[in-house]
Amino acid sequence: MINFWASWCDPCQEEAPLLEREWLASRSRGVLFLGVDQSDAADEARAFLKRFRVSYPILREDGESTSLTWGVRGYPVTFFLAADGHVVGELIGQLQARSFEQALAAARRDTPTS
Repeated sequence: MINFWASWCDPCQEEAPLLEREWLASRSRGVLFLGVDQSDAADEARAFLKRFRVSYPILREDGESTSLTWGVRGYPVTFFLAADGHVVGELIGQLQARSFEQALAAARRDTPTS
């Protein structure tokens, strides 16, 4: 799972607790999470991570080349990948628990999300 976010993004702030809960519940089952912080000041990004107690891996990029490569046009957006790395789904906007869990299950089965 790759989640593109920014600290100033209200929906990103709203979904942060869900992502952290899901990470803690899923990591022992071999599910990998990666957050990509874009277009953010380093201090603001660190404050966000501390505030929401984010413990999954985060990459921070000055600029937007990675998000442009992935086709991200706004935040948040989350991609779900199968074990071999190909994308099986994309959720645009703030994540909801049910759709997130369904997308994770689809990625584990290597089937497109519906």
